[in-house]
Amino acid sequence: MAGFVFPKPLLVAATVVLVIVPGYLGDGSGAPPGSTADYCGLNEAADQANFPGYVDFVLEDVVKNTQEQYADATTGETTYSSTSPVGGGRGAATGKATCYSGVTGNSCGKCLSEAVQYVSPCAHYTTGSAYYDQRCFLHYWQL
Repeated sequence: MAGFVFPKPLLVAATVVLVIVPGYLGDGSGAPPGSTADYCGLNEAADQANFPGYVDFVLEDVVKNTQEQYADATTGETTYSSTSPVGGGRGAATGKATCYSGVTGNSCGKCLSEAVQYVSPCAHYTTGSAYYDQRCFLHYWQL
């Protein structure tokens, strides 16, 4: 067909896809006061491969709102930073519950719950003289 010109292809220089996971808090909220967090997204398989010896601890009756926790690398106690209590007698907002056993140093155990999904981002931060590493920082949210 004389004079017909095919349209030039549309070139897309860059496409950015933003995936939002409902309930996920990736801004460091809930970390100890004055701390900063650097997230790099670990997963359970990587934790199992790289951090052997952790002990799963199942929380009971997890509250409906977001639960953020961080574990003391020395004592193994998990502090609940949420303002809501945790059921099953496991502790309250400012209470503590043992998260793991038989693990020493900064190799914190993984806390799990039947009622929530979780992600254990790579969180390196300091608060005072205490040090918490990537194995100690857990995020929880309601399914």
